[in-house]
Amino acid sequence: MPSMELRTPDQRGGVIDEEMQAEIARALESKDLTKEAAVKHRRHWVRLTRLCNQRCIFCLDAWNHNGTYVDTEQLEQYIELGMKLGSERLILSGGEPTIHPDYVRLVRHGRSVGYDWIQTVTNGMMFAYPEFTRKVLQAGLDEMTVSIHGHTPKLQDRLVGVKGAFDKAIQGIRNVQALSGGKTVINIDIVINKQNIPYLRETIDLFRGMGIHEFDLLYIVPFGRGFAEYRKQLYFNMDDHHDDLQRALEVSREPGVFIWTNRLPPEHLEGYEELIQDPHKLHSEVQGGLHNFEGFMKMGVPPDCHGERCDHCFLKSLCHDHMFMYRERLGAGTFERVRVDLAQPVASDTAAAVLDSQRPRVLHVQGADAAAVRAYVADNPYREVEGLDVVVEARGEPEAAAELVADSGYARVRVTTVEGLAAATAALAARMDAQASEDELPEIEVRLSTETAAWLLAERERLDALVAAGRIVGHLPNFEYVSEVRDNGVEPPVLDALAQAGYRLMNVTACLGGARTEPGAHFEIAREMLDEHGKMKVSPYVQRYIMGEYYKKSVRCRGCALDASCRGMHIQYLRAHGFRALQPIPAVAGAAVEPQRGEATA
Repeated sequence: MPSMELRTPDQRGGVIDEEMQAEIARALESKDLTKEAAVKHRRHWVRLTRLCNQRCIFCLDAWNHNGTYVDTEQLEQYIELGMKLGSERLILSGGEPTIHPDYVRLVRHGRSVGYDWIQTVTNGMMFAYPEFTRKVLQAGLDEMTVSIHGHTPKLQDRLVGVKGAFDKAIQGIRNVQALSGGKTVINIDIVINKQNIPYLRETIDLFRGMGIHEFDLLYIVPFGRGFAEYRKQLYFNMDDHHDDLQRALEVSREPGVFIWTNRLPPEHLEGYEELIQDPHKLHSEVQGGLHNFEGFMKMGVPPDCHGERCDHCFLKSLCHDHMFMYRERLGAGTFERVRVDLAQPVASDTAAAVLDSQRPRVLHVQGADAAAVRAYVADNPYREVEGLDVVVEARGEPEAAAELVADSGYARVRVTTVEGLAAATAALAARMDAQASEDELPEIEVRLSTETAAWLLAERERLDALVAAGRIVGHLPNFEYVSEVRDNGVEPPVLDALAQAGYRLMNVTACLGGARTEPGAHFEIAREMLDEHGKMKVSPYVQRYIMGEYYKKSVRCRGCALDASCRGMHIQYLRAHGFRALQPIPAVAGAAVEPQRGEATA
């Protein structure tokens, strides 16, 4: 691998003062919120055709093309179904949707049934014809996403297999701009591959010069004709083109420019973490090959793409690295953690038996109050597991936390509020003063937030005995959305302050949390993840992966003494606070920072 120097934008040219940095930060946060709102916009995708007027050498959909149009009446019914399901945005795609003989009629139908926004994904060639463009715009098209993958006719036409494709697409864009008076939104899809990655910046600049300021960068995936027929011409190692990507991403700092990424390796977006693909898109990625995932979850049949494609696939971690291990552990009864939310019903007796067959290291019980938690823990099959750690969490008043701390037999009591934390630490201090055996004392696992972290730091002197005994563990939570991470307020300096104060930290890397760190709740099974047959459900598994297994490290971490055992940080924390927070630990210092429990870091 060639040597790479990762640079932040201000290191690439000129000096940015603090005021300008703050202004950039505010602008980026505003963009994040705009993009987050777009992600939450409910979409209804409708495929109009199974054919195309181009022959892209990287087409991942090529094997689904059979040369047919989908029946118009069926399409209209499916468009109406989307509205009934609460969708707000209609997206017409293909193949190539614009060659459907009733394309204009279908756009008009989408408008008539009430969609707020109608978008199409197209190669743009049909829009080169002014009369066609005029009819489509009159029918109600709001947005056109044009797939163009090169900055010159030679590159574009070679990639899409049609001479003149570039010129027609450019003319199509100009027609839409002119005939809509600039009201129709136009953005560009670019499939990044070995042939165009050196010219990615030039391609983006070409369309910025045409007044287009939104781009979707799609990393090539190992499906369709690209992998089968053109592997050597298309697939590449991003390490070799890190600088090409970074040069292209510089434009994302400009006001009004929006860049989206699809399947790009997050570690190569250091300095541009706000561009990391929203983790929720993994749900739609999995839905696209749902039969593969369900076949494996229910019957153990590996996905038909499993094998040499895995090393080129964005879903490798979710699929090969974790899904396979989740299913194996479920069948073998070897899940490390079982979480029981008493508010969640068990799907069936069969599902309950599968859960009861596990022999976990950690049992986490969540209930409405201390009585409910205590009743479950007192009578459950996991108590027979030797060395079992029981973590309990009551969602009731602070008194519940104090009551659970006063009980015996729990490894940890989890608290989430300052009031619960104050009650729990007081109860634990009383037990220590009574000279209870240290083996009988539970730990307090604190869900870190702005409030709880500030309380821990303010009360550090009073809690000295508990901290010295290692009885308080600060747990950095994971969140679904990047805005929630920012609202939580536990930034890297806060983690450093807690570590300097001697607190143990959970779900934090050693470079952020010091020597007293432990992993997060990885490889955890819960009631809501199983169906009535005791098999893993796909969507809950994907959500579990997003929340509990989607961790990343910086490219720089490859030189860290703890690289082999460190998972990195949760993807949303990195999107909010950046890879820059991760500081590789030199090999000479590695032994000095080994955590006391579990793996090196979360």
